[in-house]
Amino acid sequence: TERARSGAPRPEPAPNPTMHPFRGEGPYFAVVLVPGTLDTKGGPEIDPEARVVGLDGEPIPGLYGAGNCVASPAGQAYWAGGTTLGLAVTFGWIAGRNAAARVT
Repeated sequence: TERARSGAPRPEPAPNPTMHPFRGEGPYFAVVLVPGTLDTKGGPEIDPEARVVGLDGEPIPGLYGAGNCVASPAGQAYWAGGTTLGLAVTFGWIAGRNAAARVT
């Protein structure tokens, strides 16, 4: 950046709003944590129709899966935190649509 090229000193960093001091002695700090989902590295595989696939590679009739209870479509790769939320919504909708179509 222009400031970096000019050799100007770095500005003081702003305090981290998620860090809070404990009462009492010591340089102890707490961090606010919230629930979230990452990626799974196991579980049953699903096909593009959200059908759970058996060991023979064929869909198991009437069994659907989505979200973090099934294997990641990324395989052994890791995309980023939160990406499984989109997969859960998408494949959950597909699974629900296909399961509803089975009801007569």
